[in-house]
Amino acid sequence: MAPPVVYPVGRSARATVLVAFLWIVALALYVAWSLAGADAGPEWAWAILAGATAALVWHWARPTRGQIEWDGGWLWRSSAYPQGTPLHWPEVVLDAQQLMLVRLRNADGAIWTLWLDASTQPQYWLDLRRALLATPRPADRDEPPKTMGATGS
Repeated sequence: MAPPVVYPVGRSARATVLVAFLWIVALALYVAWSLAGADAGPEWAWAILAGATAALVWHWARPTRGQIEWDGGWLWRSSAYPQGTPLHWPEVVLDAQQLMLVRLRNADGAIWTLWLDASTQPQYWLDLRRALLATPRPADRDEPPKTMGATGS
């Protein structure tokens, strides 16, 4: 089992670079398809560019700030949840070794998609990765979150 870990979440420079790179690639595709005079290409390229632009704006305008905690159960703390809210097992959407895109969900159905960056706290990064990548039993993914530190009665 992974050791307990508390990891801060905020704006990630690496994630910003990645999303900006994807936007540049989408722009290059749009320009290339437009210059090639392809019949269907520019419409698809426009849709890709619009999606990449939306992702870039969303990433920059809505940085998620808080902290994710693991101690045998997952907890999210932020300004909206200062006491913390128990989470279902986090879903790793993208794992780039030093950068992870993770989707969190609590019992009330609130969902956060956030970037976790190794440079935030390198000394705890491997502990966080170990906890996130531990394979939960299928029932653990859907069972209601447990409050951390709670004792059975």
